[in-house]
Amino acid sequence: MYNITLNNAELKLELFRIIDTLPLNRLQQFYQLLTSNSQNQDNSDLWDSLSEWEKQDIEIGIEQLNSGKYKDMKNVLLKY
Repeated sequence: MYNITLNNAELKLELFRIIDTLPLNRLQQFYQLLTSNSQNQDNSDLWDSLSEWEKQDIEIGIEQLNSGKYKDMKNVLLKY
């Protein structure tokens, strides 16, 4: 399902499937993210545009991953 080698059409279809399941508030956030990034042509780093809590959550996730505290995505997808 989350294959890195998706071609253009497959990638768009997979994105549509994911977007189609989002609740309205998350869909609006996603839209804002996409439109703000497409309007931002100065090649600034995405990291700089994140809020402090977003950066903290990412750093916590990386720490958990590095310490082995994660679940294989295939197993999670099989369960749900």
